Amino acid sequence: MTLKLRLLPIPLVLVLAIVVWLGWNWPRRVDMSQYAPSDSIVYLECNDLPAVANAIVGSNAWKHFAGSFGLQADQPSHRWLNVAASFGIGPAKSVLLARSQVAVVMLNLNAAEENATLNIKPEGAIIIETHTSTWRLRPAAEEVLQQFAQKLYGPVSAKHSVDGADFLEWTNGSDRRIVAAIDGSVLVVGNSKAAVQRCLDARHRPELSLRGDAALGRMRAIVGGSDALTFGYVSAENATKLAAWGTPLLFGREPGNSTLEQIVNRNAPKVLGAIGWSSRPTSGIIEDRFFISLEPSIVTRLRPAFRTTTPKASIWTVVPDAIDTISVYRSQTPSQAWDALRGISSQFDAVSAVLLNSLMKAALLTYGISDPDRFLAAVGPDMATFKANQSDNAVLIARVLDRPTLEQMFKSQQAKTNGDTIDFLLRETTTDKQFSATFVGDYLLVGNRDDVRQCVEAQKQARTIAEHNRPKIDLNAFSNSAAISTYTNDVERVRTFFRVLSGVRGGAIENAQAFADIPFANTETTLDDKGLDRRTKSALGQFSSLVALFKSD
Repeated sequence: MTLKLRLLPIPLVLVLAIVVWLGWNWPRRVDMSQYAPSDSIVYLECNDLPAVANAIVGSNAWKHFAGSFGLQADQPSHRWLNVAASFGIGPAKSVLLARSQVAVVMLNLNAAEENATLNIKPEGAIIIETHTSTWRLRPAAEEVLQQFAQKLYGPVSAKHSVDGADFLEWTNGSDRRIVAAIDGSVLVVGNSKAAVQRCLDARHRPELSLRGDAALGRMRAIVGGSDALTFGYVSAENATKLAAWGTPLLFGREPGNSTLEQIVNRNAPKVLGAIGWSSRPTSGIIEDRFFISLEPSIVTRLRPAFRTTTPKASIWTVVPDAIDTISVYRSQTPSQAWDALRGISSQFDAVSAVLLNSLMKAALLTYGISDPDRFLAAVGPDMATFKANQSDNAVLIARVLDRPTLEQMFKSQQAKTNGDTIDFLLRETTTDKQFSATFVGDYLLVGNRDDVRQCVEAQKQARTIAEHNRPKIDLNAFSNSAAISTYTNDVERVRTFFRVLSGVRGGAIENAQAFADIPFANTETTLDDKGLDRRTKSALGQFSSLVALFKSD
């Protein structure tokens, strides 16, 4: 009896020891922003790679189309394997995937014109907190990076150097390179040594990291980034930089145009705040949420543009079923919405106000409308713009309130335009006018002559969204509170996603016809007290866009 009492605690001690070891070895999530430089232009993070993989494999798109590319459509459950790997049990690569948190930072934007082509070469890095010892991390990381470098550059070897940290570098002799450094349990991989070094500095010097940005924490709360698959952040200052950098592209100029950049830099801070992004799975699809902070005065001025009304279903009876994208605008009063947008210019200096108003007017001039105030006062709240398949031009649709005014506008326009005349259509015509306008039921259609004619023909032949496209475009995807609802053909993004994954696995013959059933991505835009809220529901979300960056071309 005495022997049994002495031996009895041994199993309990072993169990207790195992529990303590498992608890000690379980990876504890860290705030990845502490590894990102404070001036990162764009910051992205993913704290659970297996969750992302499960969301993709569990999506309707994967179940329906993975098999067409030779990928395993019905994935076996790896739950217990992932749990074991999370405890550090299993092959090194499996352990790293199960335990790692990942952040991506863009630190600089470089653009150069080569042979009349604008090449954009961002400088950035990937930061991986592996929660794994260096001795286990190093061989697995070096093997994966070596294989990746050989796919990019052919036969190459890593060059070692020590400069405050142990660096590895692969290059093909050009300005393209892969640079990596291992610092404890953290692996940093970038396209320049400077980018990697800045991330290492942020890790060791908290005052240089993004973690101290209070706006990041607020944005994480707004978009629910703490429990999302992914979270992204752009500070207010960098939102202005991106706007200044990208605005010249709207005018067909190279980024860095000093005049436009100065105008945007002066005025963007009066409008823009921080930008956030999160993604999460829902009902077999992915929902991406983007939030753009706006200054309180801008929110106040924009409210009339976001007062909505329930759209009439009849608008879908004049939209062809073969379209690439359509945006439906639900403002109660289009003219008031226009005034609200134009009112933003009151925040700007005189030169910038003139530029903004010119840009707004040019938006409707695309449809041959030179008097926006008069036009918008004559149409109702059911408005939309769309692009037909394989067309570079958009068509505008608006519900008619004042037909005589619209007739007079387009008839009088013919005498004012120089060469690019508007053909006012009440019936089919073969004239060579650039713009056409026609009435179809209660709606006015304005746009390129051929595109307008297609709308008329589609309506006559009952080839409209109301008749044929409901399975692909969910007209009830969002509530009527959204001021703008956008539907976008998602076929090419999803196809590219599977092509890239299939290429990694050796390639397979795709079933192109199957992709015809991919539903459109749906985006709703609303306004709240802090800014613009855009939510997109699509087959694979922004993951399909990110994977597309790895296309061979």
